[in-house]
Amino acid sequence: HRSAAARRPRPTREGPTGLVIDARGRDFQPCYSPSVLTAEGRPILTPALLAKRTVSTRTPVIYVSDPADPVLLKRAGEHPLVALAAGGSGGLIILPVGSPVGADPTTPALVAAGRMVIVVDQ
Repeated sequence: HRSAAARRPRPTREGPTGLVIDARGRDFQPCYSPSVLTAEGRPILTPALLAKRTVSTRTPVIYVSDPADPVLLKRAGEHPLVALAAGGSGGLIILPVGSPVGADPTTPALVAAGRMVIVVDQ
């Protein structure tokens, strides 16, 4: 299957439009509010990082099994940051060292706005 990371986003003046994490092939179980950590253990997504107005109107993340699903584009936008999960267990995803999702300064705002999509096995 084609990796979500293979679709490189084009940079825009406005910055990334969302976050996409490809967790296929990992021992990750979709849940309402997963935890996403950098390889160094810094939280990217935890329930505490979500804006209250976001969780009152939408789910923190959505899940797709196909990176070409139009729902991904609707939630993460045309220019998302994309990362492959390095590991996962239960409702936890670990990003690889140097992941653009973990390094980009816009990530906290995108997380707070619920602009994350996680690609999972069917």
